[in-house]
Amino acid sequence: MKVYYGVGQLNRKLIRPILAIGIFDGVHLGHQCLIKKIVKKARQIKGTSVALTFYPHPYHVLKPRTYLPFLISLEHRLKLIADLGVDVCIVQEFTEKFSQTDKIPFIKNFLFKKIKPQEIFVGKDFTFARKRSGNVKFLEAFSNICRYKTREIRSVVVDGKRISSTFIRKLIRQGNLDLAARFLGRPVSIFGKIVKGSRRGKILGFPTANIDYHHEILPPTGVYAVRINFDKEKLLGVANLGFRPSFKKSLKREEVVAEVHIFDFDKNIYGKTAELEFIKRIRAERKFKNRTKLICQIEEDLKTVRQFFRI
Repeated sequence: MKVYYGVGQLNRKLIRPILAIGIFDGVHLGHQCLIKKIVKKARQIKGTSVALTFYPHPYHVLKPRTYLPFLISLEHRLKLIADLGVDVCIVQEFTEKFSQTDKIPFIKNFLFKKIKPQEIFVGKDFTFARKRSGNVKFLEAFSNICRYKTREIRSVVVDGKRISSTFIRKLIRQGNLDLAARFLGRPVSIFGKIVKGSRRGKILGFPTANIDYHHEILPPTGVYAVRINFDKEKLLGVANLGFRPSFKKSLKREEVVAEVHIFDFDKNIYGKTAELEFIKRIRAERKFKNRTKLICQIEEDLKTVRQFFRI
């Protein structure tokens, strides 16, 4: 997949482009349904599937005092979109100036000056332009002028609940990993480089690697059965997500560390980009009075997770 950071960077004419527009935070089942449709349509007409997404999140620009963590990082979002078979992804920077674009210039000058889509696929509640003045009906009404077709995709419903990034954030915060995973279409995860930590795990006899994630939303702190994916490897392990309260130099409350011990693995993987999937929460994070009790609990955690994975 070719990535362009802004429509202004698009330096080639796209062949019969089929466009999907959205933030696609989480690339959940609803997003996947939409994106798969443009991929399928583009292949049918031997065209180009194009995903247009935005960064940062509009809320971060329009409501800077409102804390809204991403479900996944931009890097992770692009990987998941690429995995769905999209040919081109355009990441448009969302700025205060861009937010003031009126709906007609948004279509004529922004979408059609460079992309020139034959068809535009959007979700049911899609809005765009200044003060969200544009919607699906306006997009359809304007289609005769710029000669494109509008495809409105219905929301995906699971267990009677419409899938949305907002609801998935709530589930992850609550620690409801199973339902969040059903809505995402994959396990809840974080994405980032594997980096060296304080090496305390190795000193205790349980070497760990830290994931330098991108401040995406996290489940509650605690110990988790996890799967770590990097390169073509898919390995199982135990992760501690938290503040490491058993050590004297405790972390600030906002500095949550994700450190993972990989079962039956002893290779240098520092610097690799990895996805850490949270499969099941084993217990809450606790503070131990001494090193012996901490080691005993770690051994118990490893045993519990091995039994969970049946390894």
